[in-house]
Amino acid sequence: MKRKKLILIVIVSCWSVLAWSQQAFEMVYQTANNGKVDSTATLSFKWIGNIAYLSSNTNGSGEFIDFNRKEVVDIMLFDDTLYKTVTAFDALDTPKATDEKENILGFDCSKVTYTSFSNTIEVWFTTETVAKGSPIKAYLPDNGLVLKIVINGNRAWTAISISPLPDAIAPAYV
Repeated sequence: MKRKKLILIVIVSCWSVLAWSQQAFEMVYQTANNGKVDSTATLSFKWIGNIAYLSSNTNGSGEFIDFNRKEVVDIMLFDDTLYKTVTAFDALDTPKATDEKENILGFDCSKVTYTSFSNTIEVWFTTETVAKGSPIKAYLPDNGLVLKIVINGNRAWTAISISPLPDAIAPAYV
């Protein structure tokens, strides 16, 4: 009897770990310029098994954020040769924390800012979700999901949905 219980516990534990590793979500963002929403321009990415896929690799190139290895990766296939650029998280720009908070899609978000040349980038992110990542790989606060990005106060991407993907398959370039 003890052996059957042990086997059952092992099976349930393995199933739980497998189920967690297979979690997948798609985040979709709407674009706005000078406060006017552009309903024809959306941005999205998929988070599958702790990797944020910013592109689908349909044209031989792709980019993704690997939270397992803590790196941002760009790839390109050219003349049957795969080129890869890897940037460690600690080599990315460090954001400046603020005290500002906002609620987006029901999640409490904190605001950080980045400065790039003469641009100010405001990023709102939450740590309340399983999914992590950012639609723009350069603006990636630690351990968070970016739900809003505003550049110079007039160009914005705001999350409009976070949807589970029950049958998601990671792109082949990983």
